[in-house]
Amino acid sequence: MDYINDYSPPNLRTFVQKCGNRVIAFDNNLEGVEQDGQVEKLLDLILENVRENGGEFYKNELYVEAEMKIQTVEEEKVQNEKEKLEEEFKHSERQNDQKVEKVQNHLEVLNRKQNHETCHIGSLVKKIEEYERKLRESTTTQRKEIKLNVDVMRGNLETCKETTSDRAREIEENKRNIIEICKIQKENRDRFKRELEEKLAVKRNLVRDEIRKDVEEKQDSPPTECTIL
Repeated sequence: MDYINDYSPPNLRTFVQKCGNRVIAFDNNLEGVEQDGQVEKLLDLILENVRENGGEFYKNELYVEAEMKIQTVEEEKVQNEKEKLEEEFKHSERQNDQKVEKVQNHLEVLNRKQNHETCHIGSLVKKIEEYERKLRESTTTQRKEIKLNVDVMRGNLETCKETTSDRAREIEENKRNIIEICKIQKENRDRFKRELEEKLAVKRNLVRDEIRKDVEEKQDSPPTECTIL
């Protein structure tokens, strides 16, 4: 203690005084009993400090307050990053929703056309059956005209069937597209949740490092509180 008072730098002496002159010096060359004696002195000093603090270990309230402020700033910056990532995800979700809506609207149009064509096919079949009956019952002069009408209707029927078949394939393709888009959306949601946690963890560490670095750069004087004893 005398050495510190007489030869140590002023800042160190001030620091020691603010710690209640609780100082202990260790000689690393000592061994055995002498070394044990040094340890006992340290423990005695710690216990004395605990008694003076009402049975509690040292707690630096300024440190706790500073830590709370750091956490507040940290959470604000992390929250900003989270909101930014969530907005990007929502934008992607809206794009996928628009794709699904577009395909669904097109699918509804296809279904209406197919229903119309199916009804038209049914109507053609009935007309063909009717004209074939007339053809069987017709006289020679009428047969030529009726047969011509039947041939035309049969041609139209085949065209409608081909169109309906193509339409059915297109409808199935659109259904598969909707399923695929929904599958991609689910995969994107799952991936977003994983990546969000990872990115926020990285951001939290970066923010904390930035805050601590900023605090260290602003510290122009030694600490005003003793942080050990």
